[in-house]
Amino acid sequence: MRFYILIMLMCCSLIACESIAVFSTPQKKAITAKDPWTNKAERFFWDTLHQGRYSDIDESVRLLMIAYLKNPNDPQLAAHLGFMHTWKITERDRKKPNPLMPDQIILAKKYFQDAATLMPKNPIYQGFLGDTQLVEGQIFKDKREQVRGYY
Repeated sequence: MRFYILIMLMCCSLIACESIAVFSTPQKKAITAKDPWTNKAERFFWDTLHQGRYSDIDESVRLLMIAYLKNPNDPQLAAHLGFMHTWKITERDRKKPNPLMPDQIILAKKYFQDAATLMPKNPIYQGFLGDTQLVEGQIFKDKREQVRGYY
């Protein structure tokens, strides 16, 4: 009996250690990037968006990703990646059906989550995060994810 109690106590302490380790690790802080890659990626993003160049989404994502990997604390870069992935899935009918298209919503949600974590009071990031949660829940028939999208 003592052996089982000891095992149970060890399991509980391991769970507590994980919680303490995660809780005590510092969160990412929002830092706006100011470098040539970011400037190039942002210009291309806005040109693509304003001119409605759907065919340039992949290049925009590529440039934004280069900038984001150099500056993973920039909430605007994260959000712009989310916008590009969202745009791609919303106009999926432009191309032949692709079973990999739902990956775009998963990626969009990831980047909006990053943006919302870095700037929690930005209602735009929060709104798009909720939208991506709703859509992901609908695609994968996950009611809990849909409910999370409302909050």
